[in-house]
Amino acid sequence: MKKLGILFIALVGFGVSSYGQVSKNGTATATVFTPITLTADRNLAFGKFSAGASGGTVVIVNHAGGERSATSTVSLATSTSSSAKFSVGGEGASDYAITVPATATIT
Repeated sequence: MKKLGILFIALVGFGVSSYGQVSKNGTATATVFTPITLTADRNLAFGKFSAGASGGTVVIVNHAGGERSATSTVSLATSTSSSAKFSVGGEGASDYAITVPATATIT
């Protein structure tokens, strides 16, 4: 009988609801921003050239016409060239940076 009484107390104790619950209201805030987008509008094109005996540089002017110049023994052949152009979109007044190496070697 003693075991039955403990079992009864245990079952009743777990079945009783608590009426001492408290709830509070609060405020949550969030800022949803537009992710940055990068679109290639025009590809970089060096055009045709010959490196010559000691090489050199080919420089593309930053506009759609792609005017270019060469140094050292580089010879430019008649061809189409252009600078690259990208459009950047996203949240206004956001910072971004595009970095490129100072020089590149083509072999």
